Amino acid sequence: MKSTATIAALDIGSNSFQLIVARQISGRLEILHKEKLKVHLAEGLDAAGNLSDDAIVRAETALKEFATTLQGFNANHVKIVATYTVRKAKNKYHFIQRAKKIIPFNIDVISGLEEARLIYQGVANYRVDNDTRLVIDIGGGSTEFIVGKGPNTHQLASRSMGCVTFQQMFFADNTISHDSFNRAIVAASQEIEPILNAYQNTNWQCAIGTSGSFKAILSIVQHTLINDSEHEQITLSDLNVIKHKLISFGDIEYIELPGLSEERKGIICSAVAIAIACFELLNIKSLSYCDFSLREGVLHELIDCSDNHNLKQQSIDNFAQRFDCDKSQSSRVKAMLTWLFEHANKGWNVNSQLQRIVFFAADVYEVGLSISSSNIRKHSAYIIANSLLPGFSQEEQQLLTLLVRNHRKKLKFESEQLESNTDFKEFMQAISIFRLALLFTQKRQCDFVKIDQIRFLEHSIDVTFEQNWWQEQPLLQADFEKEAMLLEPHGINLNCLNR
Repeated sequence: MKSTATIAALDIGSNSFQLIVARQISGRLEILHKEKLKVHLAEGLDAAGNLSDDAIVRAETALKEFATTLQGFNANHVKIVATYTVRKAKNKYHFIQRAKKIIPFNIDVISGLEEARLIYQGVANYRVDNDTRLVIDIGGGSTEFIVGKGPNTHQLASRSMGCVTFQQMFFADNTISHDSFNRAIVAASQEIEPILNAYQNTNWQCAIGTSGSFKAILSIVQHTLINDSEHEQITLSDLNVIKHKLISFGDIEYIELPGLSEERKGIICSAVAIAIACFELLNIKSLSYCDFSLREGVLHELIDCSDNHNLKQQSIDNFAQRFDCDKSQSSRVKAMLTWLFEHANKGWNVNSQLQRIVFFAADVYEVGLSISSSNIRKHSAYIIANSLLPGFSQEEQQLLTLLVRNHRKKLKFESEQLESNTDFKEFMQAISIFRLALLFTQKRQCDFVKIDQIRFLEHSIDVTFEQNWWQEQPLLQADFEKEAMLLEPHGINLNCLNR
């Protein structure tokens, strides 16, 4: 990306959708434009876990506004991330399909841990100090906790508590009471409890709050409690005073606090309750507000696409090293994949992003050996699906998991398991190539398979082996025939032309 290229990040959040446009100047980001629209997406998540049509329509209306701003942008210069509500919605694929008809860019549904990592990157690129930081972001549906120093994170967590979801749970009838506040604080404390020990032992030196919730709380402190717009700290005492003031109003409709915007009145009680739980359990003495967060973190990863690819490769390398994967074998598999894709690209059309995921799978498909050599594909898939892989979107991690889960034996997945950005036919072609590469390197020897010719046609793979060599490989012949049987129900005919 050129240093003067204009880039944009769009955050599809649980409460609001936010767009930020910037350019890189002399190694730093210069913010050019910001847009923020309240969508209240989390309010549309019903008891069954589906987004209501009304919520989707609200989202579509907002996206139409952003689409106007993004008109003419290069797809490589725009990154859209969807967070808690979309990743929790059972009908998220339906939502994404409708969204992409309006805004023609990929929408990456990111995991809670990836969201936390990006939030920290947004803070780290704008707060330059040597302190170990505790960063907290109270969102509409989830709250992220990060401990890090400089650009590096030490602890990442995402908990299912947000100012919108807690508002629905504890203040849905607009009544503000000691009881509703206490129940919200206890529920938030229960969410924090599982990560408490890890975060208490990190010896962080300063606490930083991001997101609109902490911004609103700080504004109340500045304009209601101390009458100083330059004040930068929030304390537990401040939060308790605000809590009692809110309770005194009795009803959300009657809240009148200098510094609190009208749009924040509906969710300020739940935000304060979550903040109190954070302060009490993590023993926070004071917290400062940072206006940079997820969107800025996304922008920094957009500055250079190659850096993002390097981040993914570094994640995979670290992951493979942690589980002591056989680097020599993965190198053999990747060499075979390179050869197969060179031939496949003449007849098939597997996109470059999916090809990269296949190569990542070659590095980590054996991580399950750390558990057992039996059912390795299941163990590997479970580990990958439930691990933090910095740089990977939820869809990319899911594709990686599906590739590893189905790298041998019977294929067990449906098109519904693929997110809207991935074509089922392309994925089947990619997984067929991956399985062939593993079949041809199963003896863990270089240049073991002697192939005269291989052709990838629309619905078939035709392989011709060296005749004399092939006749001496009864085990490979049996494996090849079995593989042909396994691929055939999925629309791919694997043919040996030596007969």
